[in-house]
Amino acid sequence: ATDLFRREALQFIEKNKDRPFFCYMPFNAPHGASNLDRPRPGVQAPLDYVRKHYGKYDPDDARRARRLRFMGAVTYMDEAIGQVMDLLTEHGLEGNTIVIFFSDNGGSGSTADNGSLKGGKGWMFVGGLRVPCIVRWQGVIPEGTVCDQFLSSMEVLPMLCNAAGAKPPRGVVLDGFDMKGVLKGKEKSRRTEMFWQRQVNKAARVGNIKWVESDRGSGLFDLSKDIGEQHDLSREE
Repeated sequence: ATDLFRREALQFIEKNKDRPFFCYMPFNAPHGASNLDRPRPGVQAPLDYVRKHYGKYDPDDARRARRLRFMGAVTYMDEAIGQVMDLLTEHGLEGNTIVIFFSDNGGSGSTADNGSLKGGKGWMFVGGLRVPCIVRWQGVIPEGTVCDQFLSSMEVLPMLCNAAGAKPPRGVVLDGFDMKGVLKGKEKSRRTEMFWQRQVNKAARVGNIKWVESDRGSGLFDLSKDIGEQHDLSREE
């Protein structure tokens, strides 16, 4: 699928480079591809990318092999993104194109490293919900800056609509807001609350206070002091 998204995105940009365009690339990687024929070991990347930086693939070491496949898929996807960015530069579009990259959930199982964040994909703890987001908007968002405000993917559509001068359909109330000012460091985020649910597992956040009720654990946490969700405030009197 990485090859598919790369090919179609490059062709789309070439075709529409002389007019405004919106290109959405929902990479499936680094999800596995278990239905692919061998010798590719269920990874959305050529086998060379699995071996490229991390040594020879060892089919007898399942844990290490899974991590190498994950890394290979990420490397291959990163290369595809780089080609898209290069094409924007080639056509002089980098100064007039907003580029946004983010993931859909926290890191997965043994293949990812969520650092001090608790849990991973499918969990209601921060490690399963918090994702990186990278935005390049030349002349608007200062390069090399970091924003640690509370934001969500629901803020993307309002920001892009305002940037393009487009209005949402009449009668539609958007759940998000234009986060441009927040990313510029000029405003505080208006995002103060959020609720998540996956099957019977639930979590809610108001400000920095987070509540979790799930089959992997429950509790009440102050994220401003305990981003790793280790100290359950609900146990205190």
